[in-house]
Amino acid sequence: MVKRKDVRQAELLDQVLALFLEHGYENVSLNAGVAASYQVKMAMGAAEQVAAMTSLLRLHNQALFERIVAIWEDLFK
Repeated sequence: MVKRKDVRQAELLDQVLALFLEHGYENVSLNAGVAASYQVKMAMGAAEQVAAMTSLLRLHNQALFERIVAIWEDLFK
């Protein structure tokens, strides 16, 4: 199932708002927002997962991919 763009945006905003409420606006990094965005995409379903993962493997997204990996590693320390 592919969700409409406005539904995906609302889910992302919900994730970021939860981060702000939990940690405070001043303490939420861009990395945390990127991780929330990626989590929303992964939760959507197969088509979105494949698109998100494929785009991360492109050479011009290498820095973003490294940041996401670092965030996930920090989550599981």
